[in-house]
Amino acid sequence: MPSHFVFVDETGDLGPKGTGYYGYGILEVAAVDYGTIRKLLAEARMKYRLYRDLEMDLRKQPLTEIFTHLSELASRDVVRCSGLYIDKLRYSGRYLTWSNVDFTRKSDWAHHLRNYLLRVALEHHYQPYGVGGRSIDLILDRAALNVEQHRNLEDYLANRVPTRAGRPFRLPAMEYLTISDSRYTGALQIAHILADVVKHYAKQTIDPNRWAPVGFVRVSAFLGSPPTGYVWQFPG
Repeated sequence: MPSHFVFVDETGDLGPKGTGYYGYGILEVAAVDYGTIRKLLAEARMKYRLYRDLEMDLRKQPLTEIFTHLSELASRDVVRCSGLYIDKLRYSGRYLTWSNVDFTRKSDWAHHLRNYLLRVALEHHYQPYGVGGRSIDLILDRAALNVEQHRNLEDYLANRVPTRAGRPFRLPAMEYLTISDSRYTGALQIAHILADVVKHYAKQTIDPNRWAPVGFVRVSAFLGSPPTGYVWQFPG
C-alpha cells in the first residue's frame, strides 16, 4: 500500500504548436489523510449544489472557499500543491525543437516531452521536502497512453532505463501508475484546478488581488538546457 497519493493534471498542448505553454498541476496527500479531501469536496458540493467539474473562477465563492481550505491544509502539511510549466518561446530543452537522444524518433518527441516534464515537475514538487521513505501511487488524469507508453513511463520514473540526467531521479518509490478520470476521482478535480492556476501563471494573467488564495501553490517555470553548440530557434 503506497503511503501517499499524487494526483497530476496537465494544461496546454504538447509539441511546438498549439498553446504557447505546457505544464502540470500536482496535489499530494498522504493515504491516511485522503478522507480529508473527500470531505472537503463533498461539503462544497452539498453547500453550493455543484453538479459539474470544478472550474477555475475565483470570482465564485465555491472555488475561493475550496482554496481557503486547501491553504489551511497545506499550512499543516496535510496536502502539498505545486505546478511547473514551460513557455515554448523560452524553453530551450529537448523534445520540443531538438533531441540529442539517439533512440528517439521525432514523431515520438511529444510522448518523451510529457515524460521528461512530468519527471522534472515531480522533482520540483519534492525539492523543498525530500522524498523520505515514502512510496506513492501516481494518478494521472486521462493521459492517452498505450500499453507500451504506460510501461515506458513507469520504467522511466523508476530509473529503469538509461537517461541523460547522469544521476538517479530524486523521486519517491512509485508503487502504481494509475490513469483515471476527474469525473469520478475527486482529487483529480483539485489537480485540474491547480493545473488551471499553472495555466494562468504561464499566460501571465495572475491578478494579485483576486488570486491571493492560491499563494500556497508553488509554481515555477522550467527553461531547460540546450546542448553545447546548439543554436536555439523559435518553434514554428
